[in-house]
Amino acid sequence: MKKRLDIGVIFLLLVGIIAGCGANNFLKKAKVEFTGYNGYGVASIAEESSLQIYKEIARFEGKKANVDKKTLDSLIETADSSSDLYDADKFNPLTMKSAEINNAKNYIEHMEKTSIDFDKSSNLKNGETIKLTIKDDTTKPFFKPVNKTYKVKGLKKQKRIAVKDIKASDFKLSNSGTNTHGRVSLYYTGHGKTYVNKATDITSKKGYSNGDKIAISEVKLAKILNDGGRYAYYGRKGHNINLTVSGLKRNKPKKNPTNLAAVITEVQKNTTEIFSEYKGSKLVHAYLDNGKLYLDYRTPDNEHYEISNWAKIKHNKLWGRDVTGNQPLEKNISTDPIFSGKTDPYKSEALIGDNVIDLDI
Repeated sequence: MKKRLDIGVIFLLLVGIIAGCGANNFLKKAKVEFTGYNGYGVASIAEESSLQIYKEIARFEGKKANVDKKTLDSLIETADSSSDLYDADKFNPLTMKSAEINNAKNYIEHMEKTSIDFDKSSNLKNGETIKLTIKDDTTKPFFKPVNKTYKVKGLKKQKRIAVKDIKASDFKLSNSGTNTHGRVSLYYTGHGKTYVNKATDITSKKGYSNGDKIAISEVKLAKILNDGGRYAYYGRKGHNINLTVSGLKRNKPKKNPTNLAAVITEVQKNTTEIFSEYKGSKLVHAYLDNGKLYLDYRTPDNEHYEISNWAKIKHNKLWGRDVTGNQPLEKNISTDPIFSGKTDPYKSEALIGDNVIDLDI
């Protein structure tokens, strides 16, 4: 009796070993490829190799699920991708018995939940070891997880570049708007074209003028440029590259409007209450923007208010508009001030554009 029991146990073990042999062969022909640069390498399974592995899995799981052999062979032979191997449309329930339909559903469930994954597939270095695992993640898997390890090799060496050695000509300042009210974007063009504003002190909350300085952090720039490609950039902490804004177009008329002084005088006549309340207010800016003249005043407390009027320059003169038609602006003055407090509206983000024209006061 004892001998029979031992023989039975041995028989069951042999059956388990034989059943597991097929699964253990899944990765036998796996072709793993390593691409990219050392430290940024990527691991992948060659496309043809991946499909071949899934076909082996399909044959194993199809057999386990008791799928009709002829149907399974046809499915595997015609599959052009892994998803073709568990496409429910490949089965015709009209020609299948109830048990065959259930077997097909069981097979599809197992195939859908079977995955092939690396424990790490990116940012790889030569010499490190990674693991490839095939797993049936159903509640009652047809096989235990199958693993195989690979040593990373063949990744190319990056060329190191010190940010301090980058030439000024490798940067491109893209400007829009007008001088004093410019908008600035910076690109690195040494290798390709990369937007690098985040490595600088450029802000959208002010307008830029020709001659303004822009500071580029070496460390921040290196971080943006290090994308895992051919080049490895490095920068010094606390060091900057400085560039100068240029190329913004002129934002003043060839001649100041001849009636600007008359307009300013008329505004002051019609705003005596404001000037009484804010004694010592000083006109600091006059400019045109999108069809309006803005007069920007600063109080002794360094607060700002503006008075605006519809206006345009015609024949070197400011003209307004009213219901009767156009007339010189000093004849058509609005005196409703807009207060902006400590914010200087002349330097605000709203003025950054192509239409601002500064006037001399």
